[in-house]
Order: sequence, then C-alpha cells, then structure tokens
Amino acid sequence: MKKSLFSKLLATLTLLVFVGMTAQATIVQGTIGNGDYEGSQAYGLDFNNDGTIEYYITFGANQYADFTNTTIMFSWTEGGNNVWTSGTLETEGWDNVHALTAGTSIGASANWEAQGDAYLVPFYGEPVVPLNQEIYVGFRLKFGSNVHYGWAKVKVTGSETAGYSAQWISCAYENTPNTAIAAGATTSPTAVADNEQLSVSVYPNPVTDYVVVEGANNAEVAVFDMNGRAVQTEAVAIDNRIEINMKEQPAGIYFVRVNGRSIKVVKK
Repeated sequence: MKKSLFSKLLATLTLLVFVGMTAQATIVQGTIGNGDYEGSQAYGLDFNNDGTIEYYITFGANQYADFTNTTIMFSWTEGGNNVWTSGTLETEGWDNVHALTAGTSIGASANWEAQGDAYLVPFYGEPVVPLNQEIYVGFRLKFGSNVHYGWAKVKVTGSETAGYSAQWISCAYENTPNTAIAAGATTSPTAVADNEQLSVSVYPNPVTDYVVVEGANNAEVAVFDMNGRAVQTEAVAIDNRIEINMKEQPAGIYFVRVNGRSIKVVKK
C-alpha cells in the first residue's frame, strides 16, 4: 500500500527544499540606482540587491529634446528577463510598456513580448503611459533556473518640446518561483497560513527528522528560501499524509508550502 500510493503521487508531487526567510517576507524590495550591468556601472533596477542590475534604465529623444530615464534595456533570452508590453512583434507595440494599476496581477499570463528593450516614451513618439501619475511596470526575472515576477513604480512628466522624464520610485519581486505578484505589493498576507486556514496539518514543529503533512491528498508541496535554490529531498506518501525527510537539512527556519500557502516550521 505504501509503495503503491507513493508511486501514484510521485508524478504529481513536486517537493523542493530551500532555506530560511521570515514569515511574511516572500516579497523582496529591490534597489533603484547604480550597479553593474554587463561589466560596467549603469543606472537601473536591481531586484535582488546583489549589485547587478537586471534592467538598465537609459535615455530617449525626439526632434525637440532628450528624454530622461524613459527607456528600459535588458539582456533578452527566451523565457528569461522581460517587460510586460502592450503589443506583439506581429501587431507592433511589442516594445511599448503596458501601464499597470496597483493590484494588477503580474504572472506567467502577462504579455512578455519585449525583445531586449521597452519604452515609456518611444523614440520620436508620444508617451505610451499616462503622464503626471504613478503607474506600475511588470517584470519577469530569471535568477538561475527559476522564474520570478516583479513590479516597479514610475512617474513620467514633461512635454514633447521640453522633453520627458521618468522618475523610478520603487521596485520589488516575489521571491517564490513561478508565483504572481500584485503590482505595488510589499508583503504577502496570504503567503503564510496557519493549520486552521488549510485543510491539512503540518507536524511536528520543531522538526528533527521528518515533517508530516497530513490531509495532503493530491496536494502540491514545496519549501522555499530567499535565494530560490531548489534541492531534492525524499518524500513518502502514506494514505492521506506525506512524510518529508528533513534529516539532511541544516537547522533553521523552513516554510512548507501546501497548495500555494506556506506554514513555518523550525528544523533543529
């Protein structure tokens, strides 16, 4: 019975192990400023605060004036970093930033059509985002093999003859891989749940050898850290519970994620 049920669930159970973050810190606030970009210093967005800029912010121009910080540049790879834009390569507008309002969900289904650049104000064009108001821009980020989603808040001011200027205000990303983030969100109130909010129990806590997720029929179980690194660990399904082997994991705080919600456990 034990072996048979484990075989059945093995195909659907994804178990990833990561180490350590605070209970509601799945959203990481990034840095806007100077950092390394492809071997030289530049101004841009450093979402994971590692000193390397993921998105380089630079100038634009028209026949009358220069634009300040209205162009987004990035290293493009298939499925990698990208900006939520308005159009496609076939319909045009693939490099026009799509202005988002607070609370808009940024995730896999967004329009990731930019090809290494995106514009708040296209060269020799009109702004493609509202003027004189704060808006959000959606970003896809790839750290190692993991895809994350983030946002940046920006405000564009100016005019065609005087030139346009973009003020980049703040940025953040969702540290949990493949998880959408709401534009403007700085905390994840639904990311950490207690056992009563879930139809499962997670025990013992603290854990020394095995942590048990009970009531986990057909559940997706995972554990995450601040760096997004995944390590395989053993899991055995017995009836309606899953036993996760934590013996080889170092002591610290872990978050067992069950069907999109996370429960804090301490490994001793």
